[in-house]
Formats: sequence, structure tokens, C-alpha cells
Amino acid sequence: MPRRSTYDYAIYTCELASDQWMLDRQSRNYQCNWLAENSMSPVFSCSLLAKNSHEQNYFHKSLSIFSAVQHVATEVKSQIEDFRPYIPLIQGLRNPGMRSRHWELLSEELGFPIKPKQTLTFEKCLELGLQNHIDKIAKVAEVAGKEYSIEQVCICGHTVVVFTVL
Repeated sequence: MPRRSTYDYAIYTCELASDQWMLDRQSRNYQCNWLAENSMSPVFSCSLLAKNSHEQNYFHKSLSIFSAVQHVATEVKSQIEDFRPYIPLIQGLRNPGMRSRHWELLSEELGFPIKPKQTLTFEKCLELGLQNHIDKIAKVAEVAGKEYSIEQVCICGHTVVVFTVL
């Protein structure tokens, strides 16, 4: 059997869980019928008990599926939590207001050159240790974002204003 991805496995187990809930609902209906109708009939009782017993076995087996789904959810949540501290770094570096002057200012503050190029990947940013300078990056990006907002207002009003960063 080919190895499934974590997400394929989660979908598969959810489908099985859905089937289990349908069987459980049917089982409950049978139990109600068993209590309300001619439950003393040997044929009715035996067939119902056999079906109910099979469904209970299926239910116990599916508990391990729920455990697997919970494991997948916990793993994904953990990955998200591990990645969360990098979000400000990505937001700062991907700020549309970052112009060459901001990259130069950022290079000065970091103490090494950094420029937006196609070769500048997130992995490369981590290798450069930019995650250790999130505060500096966020500060420069915030200024760039504010300038960008003002530029957009001025461009929409057909007035071009040039700002010099001190």
C-alpha cells in the first residue's frame, strides 16, 4: 500500500469516522426498536444483537482512528506554533513599501548587506540569522509601510510627494 500523506490520512480517517457515526446512529435506532417492539422474538433479538455487536467492535476499532486524527491535528498545530514566531519576519521583508532606501537602512542596522533578490529565500533569511533581528526589521518595515500608505494616497490624488528618511 502506498504511503499516504498526513493530510490524505486525515481525510481517510475522517471518512471512516463519518461511516462510524452513521453505523452508530443505525445502532441507536435498532436499540430503540429493540426496546419498543417485539424484542422477545428470538429471530429479531438475535439478528439485532449480532448486528449491534458487530457495530460495537467496529466502534472500538475506529477509536484508534480518532486517536490518529487527533495525532495529526496535534502535529499540525505544533508546526503552526513553531512557525508563528517567523510571521513578523516574513511580513516585514515582504512589505510592499520596502524600497531600496529601506533595504539600505536595514543593511546598516543589521551590519551586513541584504537586498531583495530572487535568490533571497526564506531559508536563506534563516541562514543569515534574520530571525534574531525581527525587531529591527519590523521597525524599518513599519516606516516603509507608513510611507507606502502616504504614497498611495498621494498617487490616487494625482499629487506626487517625495519623502526623505532622516
